[in-house]
Amino acid sequence: MKNKLTLFSVFFVLLFAVFTSAAIVSHPSSGEATSESNSFKVEFDTIKGSLYLGEKAEFQITITNNLINSSDYDLDFANTGEWLPIRTDPIYHGLTGMEVSGTSSDTTTVIIKPRDTTGVGSYIIESVITSGDEKVSVLLPVTILSTSELTGVYVPDIKATVQISEEVDPREPVELLVVLKNNNFRNITNLTINIESELLGKKTIVETLDPNEAKTVKVPFPVDPLQKPTTDTIYTIVYADDTQFTPAAKTFRIVDYTDELTKNIIEKDTFLKDKKIITFTNDGNVRKGEQYKLEKTWFQRLFTFSSEDPQLFEQDEKKYISWYVELDPTESKQIITSTNFRPLFYVILFIIIAVLLHFLFKSPLIVEKKFTNVSVDEGGISEIKVLINIKNSSDKRIKDVEVIDRIPHIADIKQNFDVGTLKPNKILKHRKKGTIVKWKLEDVEGSEERIIKYEIKSKLSILGNFRLLPTVVKYKTPKGREVVVRSNSLVVPKTSD
Repeated sequence: MKNKLTLFSVFFVLLFAVFTSAAIVSHPSSGEATSESNSFKVEFDTIKGSLYLGEKAEFQITITNNLINSSDYDLDFANTGEWLPIRTDPIYHGLTGMEVSGTSSDTTTVIIKPRDTTGVGSYIIESVITSGDEKVSVLLPVTILSTSELTGVYVPDIKATVQISEEVDPREPVELLVVLKNNNFRNITNLTINIESELLGKKTIVETLDPNEAKTVKVPFPVDPLQKPTTDTIYTIVYADDTQFTPAAKTFRIVDYTDELTKNIIEKDTFLKDKKIITFTNDGNVRKGEQYKLEKTWFQRLFTFSSEDPQLFEQDEKKYISWYVELDPTESKQIITSTNFRPLFYVILFIIIAVLLHFLFKSPLIVEKKFTNVSVDEGGISEIKVLINIKNSSDKRIKDVEVIDRIPHIADIKQNFDVGTLKPNKILKHRKKGTIVKWKLEDVEGSEERIIKYEIKSKLSILGNFRLLPTVVKYKTPKGREVVVRSNSLVVPKTSD
């Protein structure tokens, strides 16, 4: 019963609208007028003269030139404010006029659209066509129909589309556009938009849509800036009252915006040492790896130390150390490398100082100990002649030089010294140290060389090698500092002559 009443209401309203339209539209739908001199004629035909608000009326105007030569015709329309700017098709006919060849015709279309505030009823729009001093006017009838009786019975008719960029950078705001168009006069006060995506989640928006209104709804979606590249699909359902509209699903892709790893390099250069602290950071949304290299010569590499062992390689005849760094999104890593020449500098400096000190504090006396005339008896060493060579390498005199030599217990010094040989001042017997022999030299002139000779005789035949201890020479500098110089030691083999 309810459905029958609804159908009857619809039929009644439509029938009422038809009779109302017939009653309102009472002007002729076509007509013609001729200029006073019969130089041209204007005809009009109504394409659409009755309309609802939001629609447009259309008329065809034909101008016939009765002259032999071509003429220009200007079109003007009396717009009293109920209409949007009246235009023609082609549009230049209304702007610059129409040129019609002699004894021929040309046609243009006039398009008239009412303003939203124009009331229901019949209107006459005067169109004036001018050529030279002559004018011809035609009356174009337009009827605005009432839609109040029909609005309530329109079934929701909505065109809905979804727009989103095919490639989305997750660092930027993601904006979904839902484009809506109400295709009839139904006023939709409860328009529900349901949006769902695996990545973006769910969102519901409630909107309104006026009769014949077009609207674009902007829906922002937050995305994790570290979202890895992936493909997702957005599904949208639009509900207008109880009617469902399903726009086509839209697929988009999260792009990989990872470029190179960000490198923050801190350099600290000090005396003979340079230090680099390299901090790598992955600011992208996928795992990223890259090779980082530093040019180092083979000599520099000897003094380069790093927090991680580098790889060595050669490229374009240049030598490098390098590290392969691979990081997850937001991950950071630090490598510290240092080239330090200070140890080498200190070694060289120490050697230079040691050499300088050696020459600075080196004793000018040079003492050398030798042996000769080794006698062998019963297969062993029996006698040895010892030479002590003392030389002053400076040009200054050295005073009070004391020479001390030691002879092991197994041998004794022979007391019969050759003529011209410097005799010892003292010969002492020591229970542990053996025989101690001392000579006193009052002075040794600069560049002078002194030789002390003595012979020793073994108490028993020495079957093996015979070792003689270094000779000790002592003197004092002019400032009273005691200087001690030692000669070399001697090992006398039994086979020596």
